[in-house]
Amino acid sequence: MLSICIGIYNWDVNLLVRELHRQAVEEAIDFEILLIDDASTFYKDINSQLTELSHVTYFENKKNLGRSAIRNLLVEKSKFPYLLFMDCDTEVISNQYIKNYCRELSQHTVISGGYAYSPEPPPYFYRLRWHYGRKVEVKSASERNKNPNFSFSTFNFVIKRSVFDHLHFDETVQGYGHEDTLFGWALQQQGFTVYHVENPLLHKVEIKTSQFIKQTEQAIRNLVSIYQNIEKKEEWIKSISLLKFVVKIKKLQLATPFRLFFWITKPFFKFFLQFCYPSLLLFNFYKAGYLIQHIKKNKICLR
Repeated sequence: MLSICIGIYNWDVNLLVRELHRQAVEEAIDFEILLIDDASTFYKDINSQLTELSHVTYFENKKNLGRSAIRNLLVEKSKFPYLLFMDCDTEVISNQYIKNYCRELSQHTVISGGYAYSPEPPPYFYRLRWHYGRKVEVKSASERNKNPNFSFSTFNFVIKRSVFDHLHFDETVQGYGHEDTLFGWALQQQGFTVYHVENPLLHKVEIKTSQFIKQTEQAIRNLVSIYQNIEKKEEWIKSISLLKFVVKIKKLQLATPFRLFFWITKPFFKFFLQFCYPSLLLFNFYKAGYLIQHIKKNKICLR
C-alpha cells in the first residue's frame, strides 16, 4: 500500500523512523520504509541499525547524488502504489500521522501535509531560517488549497506511484533549491492538483543565517536556469513571485538603479540579517537584488 521514502544526509533518523514504523504497524497496512543515505559523513552507523525493524530497508550511496536523484532512486527501489516523501530533518508530531494520510489515499493523487516549526526560537545566528519557515512555509490547509500547486514542497507529501511515473524529479537541477517548485509546475502542466491537508511534520532544521543566504543564492541561480530551459517561460514567471517582481522592476526601467543600490548595500544587508534582526522584508529585497545582479552578470534576458 504505502512506501515511505526518506533520503538521509548527515541526520539521525532513529526517532522519526521508529515513530513512522509504530504508526504503520498500528494501522495494519502493507508498508515499507526505504532509507537511502546520500554519502553522509555522520550517523551512518546508527541509522543502519534501523534494519532491525520489520519492513525497513537501508542503503548507502558512495557518491552524493543530490536532492532530485535520491528521490528518483527511492522510487526505483519502492514497491507499493503510494509514495510518502519527507525530509530527514523532521519529527512526527501527530500520533495519527499515517492514518491521516491513509484516509485520503483513495480520493486524491497528490496530498501535501504541510510544515510546523517549534515556537521556541533557535540560537540567534540560526534565526532567519526559523523565522522564514514560521512566516512563509507554515500555512493552514485551507489557505494552501486556495492556490494548491503554488510553491509546491517535497518536504511532506504523498503521491500515487502511477502519477510519479509520468514525471520524476528533474536531475538537471543541481544543488539546493527549486527542484520541488519545478515538480509542482510539472504536476500542474499534467493536470494534477495537489490536495492539502492538516498533517504537518515538525521541521527541525537548524542552519546558520550565513549558510541559508548561500543556499538562497543557489536556489535563485537554479530558478534562472530553469527559466532558460523551460518552454512556457511566461507561465513560469507568473507562477513565481520573485520572478514576477523583478520583471515588473525591469518594465518600470528601475533594474539598473536597483542593481547598483544592491551592489552598494549588499554587505550591510548580509550583516543586518545575520547580526541584527531577521527581517523578511529585507530578505526579500536581498533576493530581488541578487536575482537582478545575476541576470545582468550572465546576460540573461528575463521578460
